[in-house]
Amino acid sequence: MSSFISADVAHAKWSSLGYATLDAASILIIVSSSTVDFHRSLKMERERRLVLLDCLMAIQHNQMQMKILMAKMQAILERRKERMCWVRHWITLRPHQGAYGNLMHLLRNEDVQGFRNFTRITPAMFAEMVTRLTPRLQKYDTWYRKALPVGLKVAITMRYLASGDSYHSLMYLFYVPHNTISLLVLDVCQAIYAEYGEETISNPSTPKGWKGIAQTFSDRWNFHHCLGALDGKHIRIKAPANCGSQFYNYKGYNSIVLLALVDGNYKFRWVEVGAGGASSDAQIWNTCSLKEAIDDENIGIPPDEPLPHDDRDIPYFKSQLLLPPQDAAHSTAETPGSDAARTPSSGSA
Repeated sequence: MSSFISADVAHAKWSSLGYATLDAASILIIVSSSTVDFHRSLKMERERRLVLLDCLMAIQHNQMQMKILMAKMQAILERRKERMCWVRHWITLRPHQGAYGNLMHLLRNEDVQGFRNFTRITPAMFAEMVTRLTPRLQKYDTWYRKALPVGLKVAITMRYLASGDSYHSLMYLFYVPHNTISLLVLDVCQAIYAEYGEETISNPSTPKGWKGIAQTFSDRWNFHHCLGALDGKHIRIKAPANCGSQFYNYKGYNSIVLLALVDGNYKFRWVEVGAGGASSDAQIWNTCSLKEAIDDENIGIPPDEPLPHDDRDIPYFKSQLLLPPQDAAHSTAETPGSDAARTPSSGSA
């Protein structure tokens, strides 16, 4: 596009400004001002076009996002259409064919020992647990679903703890979906700990209490001056992310360690759980709260006393391992913490 204007146009513009004559200098001024106006308008036009282009691209991007969202919603709706029923038919048969309403009922009435083998507790203890845990575990029925009975939740959890079966295996045994079992097992374990923790795991704090434990070892095991049996147990886990070899134990799998002290009746008196599987019993013992309490002499360890039929004072101590005679031959294979015999955890208290 030309930057010049005709003489007639220049003369008309000059005349409009009130000048009578039009010389060469005046024409140059008019032509220059017209050129500047043209370039200014051209620059503004380009800016407008850039703004319009940005708006168009934003609109196209939003349209694309909307199409993607609609496609995802359509896929979800199609998957929901494939689900033909809310609950599988065989799960609805739980009250009549599931292990809780059928097998456990028969075992309770006809084979108490079988019931205890199935759940690791007696029918009376099972009934007591259901009664005491009901306020913590009871759910309300809704208009579309009935809540699972507390007894069923306790039965599933006790069978899981007793056998270590997978959730899928328990699903076909108790007629409860595996994803539901994965939630209720955790709830029941937390309720058991909250209800029975302080009552069942109590460490003596006086010489009289410790002497009672020592007397049990003397009477039942002919093992004098023993304040408890201390040993570890590896509990298999899935290794947390970015943990390295912290949980990889000498048996070749990932675990956390349960270090426990039990009395002469196999009852837990103290528990330390959560250390990485790569840690030995001695490492865990050297950093645990029980060792610290013993070193500080603030839990009432009895003073040295003579053994039966002796006159020399002997300190009380902890045994490394307590197994019944029939299991002694299997102690190496069944006790993951059997290497503790070579550690200070079996030393004098």
